[in-house]
Amino acid sequence: MEKKNLSKEYREIMAEAKVMVLTSAMKDSVCDMDAGEVMTTAKALILVNRLIDLCGDVFEKQDRLMDKLDKFMDRCLVEED
Repeated sequence: MEKKNLSKEYREIMAEAKVMVLTSAMKDSVCDMDAGEVMTTAKALILVNRLIDLCGDVFEKQDRLMDKLDKFMDRCLVEED
């Protein structure tokens, strides 16, 4: 069974999603907004972008932690034999 690189797959999907969200938000709403509303929307999109990146970082840390736990459990099983 091939082990997927879930972190890489997550990053690729989220990069695509960021572009889609940004494009649709700007296309649909900028025409009807004043400068303040445009700035608020831009800030919101930046925050969403940062949140998506943070989720990816947490996912990667969790993945590394699980790898460490697997190695530790393997060592414990070997020592018991």
